[in-house]
Parts: sequence; structure tokens; C-alpha cells
Amino acid sequence: MEEKKNEKKTPLAKKREVDASTATASMPVRYIKQPYPISAMQADLSRQQIRILVGMMQSIQDGVQEMFKHPKRDEKGQLLLFPELEDDHVNIDFKFSDVVDRADSYKNVEKVAQKFMRTVFRYEDKEAGEVTLAHFVDKVSYPSRGSKRDRIRFSFTREQAEAVFNFTMYSRYLQSVAFNAGNKYTARLYMLFTTYRGYEKNDTGVFHWYVGYNELRRMLGCDECNEKGIWKQVSQLQYKHFKANVLKTAEAELRSLAETGKSDCWFEYVELPEGWKKAPERFDFVVHLTDMDKSKQIEESKELAPLTKMLTEMGLSEEDAKDVLSSVHTTDGLADKIAEIGRAMSKRTSKVRNVKKYVSTCLNKWNQEVREREDAESGQHTDATTMNNVGNTEARAQSTKDSWIKIVGMKNYNTYLKSVEVKCVPGESAHEEKLVAIAPHPEVKKWIESFGLSKLGLHSCIFSNS
Repeated sequence: MEEKKNEKKTPLAKKREVDASTATASMPVRYIKQPYPISAMQADLSRQQIRILVGMMQSIQDGVQEMFKHPKRDEKGQLLLFPELEDDHVNIDFKFSDVVDRADSYKNVEKVAQKFMRTVFRYEDKEAGEVTLAHFVDKVSYPSRGSKRDRIRFSFTREQAEAVFNFTMYSRYLQSVAFNAGNKYTARLYMLFTTYRGYEKNDTGVFHWYVGYNELRRMLGCDECNEKGIWKQVSQLQYKHFKANVLKTAEAELRSLAETGKSDCWFEYVELPEGWKKAPERFDFVVHLTDMDKSKQIEESKELAPLTKMLTEMGLSEEDAKDVLSSVHTTDGLADKIAEIGRAMSKRTSKVRNVKKYVSTCLNKWNQEVREREDAESGQHTDATTMNNVGNTEARAQSTKDSWIKIVGMKNYNTYLKSVEVKCVPGESAHEEKLVAIAPHPEVKKWIESFGLSKLGLHSCIFSNS
């Protein structure tokens, strides 16, 4: 980590650092589940707006936890946190004092509200090929009398709520880090890292996130899309500015928090490809988990405790129960499925000899059904028959890559395969074509080969950072 030399800080900046440090140290270890559309919102959010987002998400966490235990789905198959509406709106109330920088900031509530009202929510679903544009919130209301301005209400239309609070994929981050980060880009990058961190669990405590430079700029609101659909740079115009003000600043702050035991991760990054000129094409973010992440693992084990107990009551050892649960794609509806398996076992005329194998087989089948349903609902899996009818090499390559989500699961797909390019190359005969994967990083190539080329429908895999 590079030290900043001769940096002059204003009294306000120094006060913010002290306040943030004190607040981070005193806040309890509390994780927030936040939908990916919010974490990856393509907007230039200020520190105050980020604080409000964190405060808003904190206020609905009880409902979020309940939703994950008993998921409710609408006709589109999306997870909905708010099945019932009040005045045709989803209303979220929280204390304004919980999200302001100073005790008297309630005086500026209208200014903050207007800023949020102007925020346009832009979320691009690349798999579905669809862009969603909407105002982030429909209405913001608060008491007119200053002495009564203790709460603020955010009101969303049903359409806004479905887009904004879609928990199909989500971040899980420490409230204190996101809330008290001294730099807005630190908080935004941290939220993005915690979305992807769950995709790879290994003994090293390190994972990689590959993202294009232009894509990252758009996520952070450095670029905006005009009415003609053309992206324009609005801040950090040169890469040297982006590197200094976004990457280096966030890298230093998050590492400092990690070294003092206040963050559960820190990061380094690699600019790709080698020998870039004006700006790199993409980044390899190397994210390191800290010992503090053990608190998350403890919290996760508490969530799985009731499920583990159900399995042990069915005859599995505690170790076998944990092993079975570790391979499950999602916990949504899992308790009901385990109960169903238990009832099926009790109705059998003959005793199940290998309970673990029986339960694992049932859950693996259910797991596969869940993945197939999610693929169909989100439009992430292309119909193979339709693609075959297209009859061209590009379609075949894309069809193969689309099938990977089903084969490896969404977590591994986003961690290793999303940035991989697939190409058709001539085979030995005139009518033969071979599929070759082009990996942007040696670790990706290694993972693909260890998983199995044939399983992914590939002939070979090569590494290329150009």
C-alpha cells in the first residue's frame, strides 16, 4: 500500500476521519443483505446517499431474513419483499438521524430528498439483454416541523420495488464499512466485492473479480448515457485521475480498515492487458478476506443450524448434515424440501440403508430443478433448439457459453466463466468445428481445465490477456 506524501487535509476532512473511525469501532458487527441492482446501480452516489441506502436496507433486514426463509414469488418468478402495498406504494421508514453526518443535518433533509429524487436508476441485465431506466424512488416524505423531523419515508411504486429490491443476486456486507467509509468509491467497490466474494470459497481466502474498465466506470457513475444511447465521461476524465481518486484511494482505505480489524476484506488490482497505453481494458481485482470474515461464517452457521438439526433428526450425523448442506444452491424453500424428504422416508415400507446418500440424491435433484427454474425465469439460459436452428458458428459458441450457467451454477459462472470468450475454430475435416475457450487470466484457465473441458463442451482452453 502506497503512502500519501505531503497530503494536506482540511479540518472537516480530519473530523470526518475521526468520526468514521470512532463510529466503525463502536458499531456492532452487523451484515446487510442488499440486492445486486442497488450495489451495481449505475449512478454517481454521494457519501450521504450511500449512508441513506445503508440505513434503508438496515431498516428492512428483518423482512429480508423472513423472505429468505419463506420466499414469495410473483407471476414473473422474482423474489418480492413487499407482497402487500400501502396506497399503491412500498413505504420504507427509518430514522433520519441514523444516516446523517451531523446531528443538525435534519435541517437539510429537503436538499437530500431532492438529490435522491433526481437519481435515475439504470440497471443493465446483460444476460437478458435489457436495460431498466427509472427514477430510483417515487416519493420522499418527512414531517414539516423541524422539531419533528425524526423520521423519513421513501415510497416506491410496485414497478420500482420489483426492479430495485430484486434479491435474485445480492451483496452481503458489513454495515460499518459501507456506512463509514471516508470515500464514496470505497463504499461502492466494497459493496461490489461482497456481491462476488461468495462465488469462490477456498482455503486461501482470496478470490478474483474481473471487470472491464468502461463497465466499472458506468457502475460508479463516472460515465453517463445520454438520450441518444451514447456514453459520455462526466468525472475522472483521464485514467490517471480514475486510478488516483478511485482505485488507489479505495485500496488504501479498505486495507487500512482491514489492518485495524474494521473490515472483513481488502483488495489489490491488476491492470490488463499488459502494455496498455491510454487506459487498461479491464481489471483483475484480487480480494483478500480477513480473519474478521469468521464472524460471517458464524452467522451463516446460525442460519443453517435449524436445517442441520432437521437432518440430524432424520438420522444423519452433524458432520454429514453440514456436508449435505454445503452443496445446496440456495436455502430458499430448503426447510420445506427437507421436511418433505423426511415425510417420504417415514412412509417407506423398507428402511433407508444409507440416509446421507438418499437425502443427498433428493436434494441434488431439487437443486437442479431450482437452477433450471431460475435460468428459465431470468432468461439466462437460451433454448438449445432455437440456437441450433440458427446454424452459424457465433450462435453455437454463444449457446455453449449460455449452457455453462446450468452446468457450473451462477456462482462459479460469475467467478470464472463470465469473462471467458468462446470461439469456433476449424477442425481436422472441412465440416468439423472445435470450440476453444479464451481465458483472460491463468487462474481461469486452470479452473476450466480442472473442472473438465468436455463437461463444458470445449476442445481446448488458452490464456490470452490481449
